Amino acid sequence: MQKEGWKRLLSQVLHRLMMFYAPLTRVIEGGLELLLHRDVAPRREPFLTEEQQEEIKHLVLTTTPAELGWDIASAWNTKIL
Repeated sequence: MQKEGWKRLLSQVLHRLMMFYAPLTRVIEGGLELLLHRDVAPRREPFLTEEQQEEIKHLVLTTTPAELGWDIASAWNTKIL
């Protein structure tokens, strides 16, 4: 293997080691809470109101698309919703 090939291989090995050990260093530095902490992006405004969401939830749990005349399917899927 030529010198460039070894450099590339070593770089890949080091990268994988860092990806494996990085979470462990978070535990050592900040404890389990820091490891499990996830920053969440701000949520955008829901497309449906809470009332509309509840209505859809009720329909999905109590009826089939065929019963509502939307499709011949006997189960809900994302295309129908």
